[in-house]
Amino acid sequence: DTVLTAARASILCSSSNDHLDSYVLSESSLFVYAYKVIIKTCGTTTLLHAVEPLLAITRGLGMEVEWVGYTRKNFEHPADQVFPHSNFNNEVRWLKDHFPEGHAYVLGPITDDHWFIFVADYITRTSEDARDRTLDIMMFDMDPDFSKLFWKDPSK
Repeated sequence: DTVLTAARASILCSSSNDHLDSYVLSESSLFVYAYKVIIKTCGTTTLLHAVEPLLAITRGLGMEVEWVGYTRKNFEHPADQVFPHSNFNNEVRWLKDHFPEGHAYVLGPITDDHWFIFVADYITRTSEDARDRTLDIMMFDMDPDFSKLFWKDPSK
C-alpha cells in the first residue's frame, strides 16, 4: 500500500500465477516477480515517489538492487505532471539521489517525439554476452479501429 499510495495509484484488479502477481492500477500496471518489479505508468502517476518505499521494502527482505531502468516518452501534457515528473532533469536528479551510478540518455530528436532513459546497472557480468536485452514497443496516435486489436471487451 505504501508504494502505491506514494505513486498515487490504486489497485483495480489483480491476477496471480506461479511466476508473478499482476495488478491493473489506476493509470498503471504492476508486475511483481520473486526477483523483480515492473511498473508501467501513464497519466499523472507519480512513479518516482514510489522509489523510497519500494527500496525500504526490498531492503527489509534482504534484497539488493541489481538494475534500475526508468524510461518514458516526452509528455503530451507536461504541465499536468507533479514534481519531480515536471521535467527529465528533475527526474534524473531524483533517481541519482537513490542510484548515483546511473546514467541518463535521450533517444530521438529533442524537438519532436523522443524517449528518455535512465539506467543504473549494478550487475557484474562475466562477458558481454551475459547482458539482458529489453524490447519495449510503444504505440501512439493509433487508428481507433486498429487499437481495438489490443484490448479486450469485458462484455464478451
